[in-house]
Amino acid sequence: MHNRRFLAVTVGLLMGLTGTASASPAHSAMSAAVQASAAGKKVVFIQEITANVFSDQESCGAQAEARKLGLKYSTTGPSTFSASAQTPYVNAVAAEHPAGVLIGPDDATAMQAPMMAMKQEGIKLVELDTSLNNKSVSLSHISSNNASGGALAADETGKVLGGHGVVLVLSLAPGVSTDDQRIQGFKQEIKAKFPGISLLPTQYDNNSTGTAASIVSSTLIAHPKLAAIFATDLTNVEGASTGLVDAHNTSVKLIGFDAAPLQVTMLREGKLYAVVSQNPFLMGEDGVQQLYNAFTGAHVTGTIITPLGIVTGANVSSPSVAHFLYRASC
Repeated sequence: MHNRRFLAVTVGLLMGLTGTASASPAHSAMSAAVQASAAGKKVVFIQEITANVFSDQESCGAQAEARKLGLKYSTTGPSTFSASAQTPYVNAVAAEHPAGVLIGPDDATAMQAPMMAMKQEGIKLVELDTSLNNKSVSLSHISSNNASGGALAADETGKVLGGHGVVLVLSLAPGVSTDDQRIQGFKQEIKAKFPGISLLPTQYDNNSTGTAASIVSSTLIAHPKLAAIFATDLTNVEGASTGLVDAHNTSVKLIGFDAAPLQVTMLREGKLYAVVSQNPFLMGEDGVQQLYNAFTGAHVTGTIITPLGIVTGANVSSPSVAHFLYRASC
């Protein structure tokens, strides 16, 4: 997305310098032919999990870009987050033979075989948010820098705790690339900058708000001096907040990831101290653009890092963070 904007500005400047820069008739005809060759090609987004605001925002961005570029677009995916749930959707989409697929793999290793099978069918693949360990399967990998996001969360945690206290890390499941990287970045930053903070063993809720709430409740009993929780995704934040409310605990600081509508409400109400937020709409846009580039023979960018921002109760209404707040629909 940023590359396209930069290119447009550059072309404009060059035209200003040369006065009457214009494409030759042959070049224009070739460009039109290339664009026509991509028109109507089918793109499918296989979501990590449906009915999820983050993934839905990725789909909104992908849909908007597909419409702009004249591509056919659809989305599908499992209602639960697991490789076993996602694999049948990958197989079903492969049988339809679309020109390109956007996918957020639910496991960095378990999804390699079904995705490789799609690639071998001639389907072009782009990964959104999560990714395989094997980077050769897909043409492009689009996500925020999740390790940096974890470090940002650690800085917020260290700041609000004054550099001292007991902290719980609550995550989805081992093997989810984004969450693994967030945890790694968080732990490394805490160790480097905040030696007075003690980290409890990471707990996993398997994408269940009920499980997350139970983990928080039991942790509060076992560790009454718990000072903060770093929840690595939307489900963790919601479940952790429920656990704190059920325990009538207003002292533990909750730091999370992603600014969906519910999380924004929690920030405004003081139930959530801060979130590291992404731009999933931009991920979807960039993903479709990379597929279009592959269809037309243009350059495909292998890795695209989208921006991150810190949203707190203090700045949630500021225009400067508006593009980090997720919408409920397209």
